[in-house]
Amino acid sequence: MYYKILPPPCKQCWKVVYVPSSVVELIEFQKFQTQLGLPGKCGTEQRDYTSGLGGYRAFWYCPFYGGLEGGRAHYKRIKSALIKNFGEDYILNKEKDERLYLKRGCTELERDFGMSDTWDSVDHSVKFRILESVWEDPPDMESEFTPLIYTNYKRWIEFAIAHNDKSAAEYLHTDKFGVQSIKYHESDHKVEDFQPSIVSFNETDKDKNTGKSDDKTKENMLESLD
Repeated sequence: MYYKILPPPCKQCWKVVYVPSSVVELIEFQKFQTQLGLPGKCGTEQRDYTSGLGGYRAFWYCPFYGGLEGGRAHYKRIKSALIKNFGEDYILNKEKDERLYLKRGCTELERDFGMSDTWDSVDHSVKFRILESVWEDPPDMESEFTPLIYTNYKRWIEFAIAHNDKSAAEYLHTDKFGVQSIKYHESDHKVEDFQPSIVSFNETDKDKNTGKSDDKTKENMLESLD
């Protein structure tokens, strides 16, 4: 993190992680999270140190101070809800492929302080209390309002297009992504329609082309300084 400390409350943070395979599935899971009504979030993976850059993530936050036991109980709760909504075989295969799992804390903390099962030996409580004394909590937001949700959808679809996620075509009027170029090497275009044109220069153009005009301009500027 920015302050390079491991806050004691972060050791109590456990979360259920699901890795959607496409932007279509990401949006489905966002809607599912809303229906489920448990604390969570969905989004794109833009961190280059997660090995998942260009992908998507869905998180459910476990009740605080529940420890590993509480985390595993919440994992079972979320897994059961997923199976009920998406089917047992589908979710069990995702779990087998490690696209559904329980983790502790943020990846940034694992990057800075090592594997999360060693965090209890790190004591940054004094530094954390100093930071907490000047920290102002942002206002609570229980849920996103509708315009913000659709703004997220737009950003996610743009992200999918940038990372060539073909499933985004479901939300577009075309299956062509990005700025398109004509491939001329075997196209139906006739060569006579694309003959090279010879450009003739008059004397003034020649001066401009060779930079002589620029030289004269520089001379005039120097004279004005004198």
